[in-house]
Amino acid sequence: MLDTTTASDFKSYPSINREPTPKDQTTAESQRTLLCASQDKIEFSLNDDGDAIITQSRWPDEDQIILISRANIPEFIDRLTDALGIPAFGGPAR
Repeated sequence: MLDTTTASDFKSYPSINREPTPKDQTTAESQRTLLCASQDKIEFSLNDDGDAIITQSRWPDEDQIILISRANIPEFIDRLTDALGIPAFGGPAR
């Protein structure tokens, strides 16, 4: 399950593309890069049929649910990564 409710849920890595400052040498906190700001919780699960279920909790509003049938999961992931600019690998050429 992927929980993105708080920024502290994400691992931080040293910042790149910037010069270190004197504060960087004294504070480990300044070496961290926030990867995702706090947002509504997102969960992933599989149902009994092997379908993927992605749920975003939007309290007090209704949750948003995306259901991806088992047969469509590989194509969904391929198209999602393409949309995010992540090159495809290991899949059929289109």
